[in-house]
Amino acid sequence: MGVYDANFTCVPTPNNPIWIPVVVLQFVIVILGCISHSIFMFLVVFPQKFGLYLRTSFFFISVMMLIMLLTSTGAFLITLAHGKYIEDCEISAIEVRKWLLYVHSFGEYFFVICELLGTIGMSELGHRSHPNHLFSERVSSTFYPNFRKSTVFLNFFRVSIVFGAITTIGYIYFIRISFQKHLFAIGFGSLTLMEVANGIIVLILWSAAKKKYKTDKDAPLNVRFEISRSYAYCRCAAASVLARVLIITYVYLKIAGFFEGAADSGFYYLMNVLINLYCFVYPWTIMLCHRKIKSQQTVADWLKRKQHETGQLGYRKDRRGFFVSFLCRDLLGLCNNYGYVIMLSAAEDILSQQHGKNKTTTVDTCMPEINTRECKPPTAEVLLSDNLPSLIVKLTFPFFMDRFPFGYALSYSFYSFNYFLDRLRVAVVCLLQATSYFVVAFSVSIPMSLAGVVFVSLGGGLGEITFLGLSAHYQRIAIAGWSSGTGMAGLLGSFSYAFLTEPHMANLTPKVALLIQLFIPILFAIAYFILLEKPESVYSPTLNPKSWIVPKGYDDFVVSKHRVPQRQLTPWERVQLIVPMLHLMIPLAFVYVGEYMINQGMTQQIVFDCSHGFNLSLHSQYRWYQVLYQFGVFVSRSSIKLVELPMWALYLLPILQLSNMLFFFFDALYWFVPHIGIIFALIVFEGLFGGSSYVNTFHKIHNKVEPDVREYCLSAASMGDSIGVNFAAGVSIPLHYWMCRQPSPR
Repeated sequence: MGVYDANFTCVPTPNNPIWIPVVVLQFVIVILGCISHSIFMFLVVFPQKFGLYLRTSFFFISVMMLIMLLTSTGAFLITLAHGKYIEDCEISAIEVRKWLLYVHSFGEYFFVICELLGTIGMSELGHRSHPNHLFSERVSSTFYPNFRKSTVFLNFFRVSIVFGAITTIGYIYFIRISFQKHLFAIGFGSLTLMEVANGIIVLILWSAAKKKYKTDKDAPLNVRFEISRSYAYCRCAAASVLARVLIITYVYLKIAGFFEGAADSGFYYLMNVLINLYCFVYPWTIMLCHRKIKSQQTVADWLKRKQHETGQLGYRKDRRGFFVSFLCRDLLGLCNNYGYVIMLSAAEDILSQQHGKNKTTTVDTCMPEINTRECKPPTAEVLLSDNLPSLIVKLTFPFFMDRFPFGYALSYSFYSFNYFLDRLRVAVVCLLQATSYFVVAFSVSIPMSLAGVVFVSLGGGLGEITFLGLSAHYQRIAIAGWSSGTGMAGLLGSFSYAFLTEPHMANLTPKVALLIQLFIPILFAIAYFILLEKPESVYSPTLNPKSWIVPKGYDDFVVSKHRVPQRQLTPWERVQLIVPMLHLMIPLAFVYVGEYMINQGMTQQIVFDCSHGFNLSLHSQYRWYQVLYQFGVFVSRSSIKLVELPMWALYLLPILQLSNMLFFFFDALYWFVPHIGIIFALIVFEGLFGGSSYVNTFHKIHNKVEPDVREYCLSAASMGDSIGVNFAAGVSIPLHYWMCRQPSPR
């Protein structure tokens, strides 16, 4: 610190108390601002408390704003009185600025946290304290089509709030560094452009929210309440943006040399008051809006009137149409199984990866003559990694997954915690799929590659039990859409990988081909979060942590066209429900044993030279085996609306598939088939058998089981095919090594 001597020369001394009152007053301003923000956050997060605390909170915030203004004025007067001292004594000025910056930064970070927490609270409608809030919410959207549209303002405004929080933190960082640095010029210039864009967004939202508030007079109370909060929050945004614009103006004027000494500090204190202004604006606007809401009818009264006028029931129709809904379920099936198929198609390439280099990129041409067996690691290792984790998920998760919400895209929040929680199941599936592509593409060893395959298996298993259970909320056509999508996943996935890596086609490396597939998790998220219509019977959690688990008895008050309340089951009852389905699950398991022993246990040993193999390399032959198998699966899984097999046919399919397996077994030993075209045709039939068994099995379960246990039964029945596939993988590994020890037929 420093003091002046008789000649007004700055002399360092151990103690200089002049700066203390300035920092103390600034600290008082920040503390009052934190209290105001806390009250503001309380009002936003707990809107049901408005009637009790709104006026009191408004009074306290008003008093605190007045105290902050007086305190800021006092700090400015002290600074003005000692302006010459603080301006000329460099050591003292630096010390004052340092402490002011510490205090101001603390306040700003606290304000940012309150803003972000406020956005969470904005997702909670005032009527959500009612235990039947989901029903009333969906009923409102039935008769009041603008209900959803009114929430668009909130969603965009939450983007603006997060945008503003980023710029605020940026200001704090860049003010810490010298004004002459290039980093400051670039960074602060970028923040200025961001703030201009943010201001434009907020002004548009403010105008739109004000117009909607004035025009939507017929909305029920809960919708009217939300619109008023939207309008109030837009006003808050405008005040917040105004404060940050003043900060920008202050910084640029300081750089230009317009602020010196006391004027600099005075404007600095004034900005600190303006930053807290929007805490005052929010309750003030809400109070004005509530005075103008004339119709105070409850949701129940409004519902009765609307039902009498329109004769409609209390559920929302599928406004997106049959075609779009079917397409969405088709896409979900495609995206869920796509990674599984890609890993099986790339099995030989995955097992060829060593030290980050793929051997198929050096030599991938057809063999003019084949006289010996090529004994490579069995692709059944990939099959086991691609199925065993999925089986574990299917064996365990159905016993408790019904307590975790499906979540859906059409929730009424954007940047909120319950928005994230509401989508956790499918978000995990998408994340696991994307991770698997990265891990396998950049793998440097077989164990690392297999670890990547495990990720896609976990995601596929979780996705399958999720969406099969979700199909219980829809009409029966949902099973057809899901099955068709899973079949299409096999065809498109295997063909895309074969096309991208085939030397006669795209001729890309397996690494590049895998990275290209990363668009699938993105498509998955779009299909689920945006396109798929939300059934009114799907549970959605709220901000309250108690709602993060689906409550027992929730189905008792859910209204749905396509779903009845699900029975509460004990663990023993869940096991008992599996027994009546065994006559369907066991044939399905045997079908999958046969087809996957063919695909991963025998096709590696069925190879052809150039003249008998369409000039395909050995790796390409394996890839096209997978393509044709998946083609058969796709055709059969998409045929349920045209041909529904009788029960006796489901018992015949495993016999046909196991017979097919025996044919491939003897050909792998003795190579008696003269041309690869015959193998191609038989593999198509193999896919037809497998796909028909899958889709007809689940279709019959959907139709035959009791409606109140349908969701659980569909999820649990998926264990049948997984057990068959894993058994086939376990048997295929020793079978492959046994075949390798057999003499070559040529």
